[in-house]
Amino acid sequence: EDSKEMCGSLVQIVVLMGAMGSGKSSTGKALSELLPHEFVDNDAELARRLGMATDAYSAMYGIDALHREEHGMFAAVCREKGQKIVCAPGSSAEWLTPESFPGNAIGVWLDLAPEVLWERIHFGSPLRPHLLLADRDAFCSETRHREPHYRSCARIILHGEYSSPAVAAALLAALLQ
Repeated sequence: EDSKEMCGSLVQIVVLMGAMGSGKSSTGKALSELLPHEFVDNDAELARRLGMATDAYSAMYGIDALHREEHGMFAAVCREKGQKIVCAPGSSAEWLTPESFPGNAIGVWLDLAPEVLWERIHFGSPLRPHLLLADRDAFCSETRHREPHYRSCARIILHGEYSSPAVAAALLAALLQ
């Protein structure tokens, strides 16, 4: 309980960043059990705001339209009052910079090798709305291209594969240092 109060007074928003499949949602859910922060599930929140699943929206309007909606939803959630854990959409590497990063937030990058991410997403949800998922080399190249963007906004970087409780515990410890 003391750690919840300490951390809660220091950080309003925890922004989890990383490529698709890095564990942002799983980590956010686990972390919300350790902190007095609400977890905002990016995919569920975006689907709620769009009135349809993100893969359906992407198929209907295109990936660029989905990315614009992701950007708007992320900005709106970060402006809302309250302590929260927010997953930055994978597309955030296209528009999230240190200058545009929410001032009341701490960025955490979940850094996994592109090859590990590729395996995770192909054994995970079939609802991933992205054209890169058909081409392993393109996916790995794009993931590597986004790494400097995540790194530039991250105050905490967690490397490698972690189970959700371990990631949450490591993140909590890092936040309290």
